[in-house]
Amino acid sequence: MLYDSYDVEVLADRLEEEMEVINEMNKIMDIREQCRERAIEFAKEWGYEEVSSHILDIMVSIMCTRDKSSYAGGGFVEAVVANNLYLAMNRADTQCRNHIFLLTMCKANCYLNQF
Repeated sequence: MLYDSYDVEVLADRLEEEMEVINEMNKIMDIREQCRERAIEFAKEWGYEEVSSHILDIMVSIMCTRDKSSYAGGGFVEAVVANNLYLAMNRADTQCRNHIFLLTMCKANCYLNQF
């Protein structure tokens, strides 16, 4: 199939737009990975040697929601970030209830640029 010059220009523009979206998604994923590494360190600093992947994901979501550096978390995370204990406990699953201290300390004290 042959393309005329207009089709090539349109395809090039679309490709450029898609590359911009991919680059933006890579930045977001890079921020989330940095937050995950910091969350692991933070948990250890607070005496939690082994934290489940679920709790680490929640910590990352709390950090990103608080800092508006990535997409926002769900209802539980929004409640933690808003410092609404009643709502947070109502929306928490069992693991989050068991780690509420760590999660609230994360909201208040866990930042990427602490070093």
